Amino acid sequence: MHKSESLLGRAVTLEVSGFDISETGATAKNMETLWLRGGFPAAYLAPDDAISTQWRHAAIQRHISGDLSLLGMNASAPLMTRFWQMLAYYHGQTARVKNGGAHMVAGTHRRVANPCKCPAN
Repeated sequence: MHKSESLLGRAVTLEVSGFDISETGATAKNMETLWLRGGFPAAYLAPDDAISTQWRHAAIQRHISGDLSLLGMNASAPLMTRFWQMLAYYHGQTARVKNGGAHMVAGTHRRVANPCKCPAN
């Protein structure tokens, strides 16, 4: 019979962020690659843009279909994908909530009325 041992005090969680300019170098080519592919190692180090794009799309889908539901967001994956696309489109612009609802289309092509439950302008 083996005695059970605890890892208490011996295990450490180390959070690692993606690559940044100090790690990739500040050359024009490296900065462009970092800007276009992002800092995730698999996306940044991919042999070509197509493989990097494929990896990023798969990572986003894994996040939308798995992780967001754990946070209590129970919207369908296709609806949440459309929401993310809408946010990316409007990123850095002045947001008008009533315009955003027109882009949220459910699986049966029904318009989602006031998806944010925000007052109409």
